[in-house]
Amino acid sequence: ALDGVVVLRTADDAARIRARLEDRPRRVLVIGGGFTGGEIASSCSTLGIPVTVVDRGPAPMAKVFGTAIGRMMADVQREHGVDLRTGTGVVSLLDDDSGRLCGARLTDGSTVDVDLAVVAVGAVPNSEWLTGSGVAQDAGGVLCDVAQRALDTDGQPMDDVFVAGDVARHPNPS
Repeated sequence: ALDGVVVLRTADDAARIRARLEDRPRRVLVIGGGFTGGEIASSCSTLGIPVTVVDRGPAPMAKVFGTAIGRMMADVQREHGVDLRTGTGVVSLLDDDSGRLCGARLTDGSTVDVDLAVVAVGAVPNSEWLTGSGVAQDAGGVLCDVAQRALDTDGQPMDDVFVAGDVARHPNPS
């Protein structure tokens, strides 16, 4: 309900975020270190806008790529000036008594002063259209092997069906 808190789910959301970034916020908070959070952080970094990313996991995208690759991604983000805070979440968003976002209190006890917060968590894979197709899926998306081949409902790789993006659910040894 605070002015300055946005989500990115649609093209209209992206246009609103672009307009907010054109206003040159003093700092952007990105809540979530997945694909969407990483793209927002990258855009802010490219535009020279200070950005803090909070991710409850041990590294960005650790659920998708495993912790080792996630830590490599963390290093790249930090090299580009991103204030990345892993193992941390948001306790509360703070307002300036006029309904406008002015900061966030984090689970590590710190506070970050921000003008804009982008909530980049909770992606829901769009895979229901595959029901009955023979492609295996669960609540997290389409099941696949390490080569990104979709698995059939018997758990066997499908040689002609590949899975990419947030919908892919592949073995992850972390």
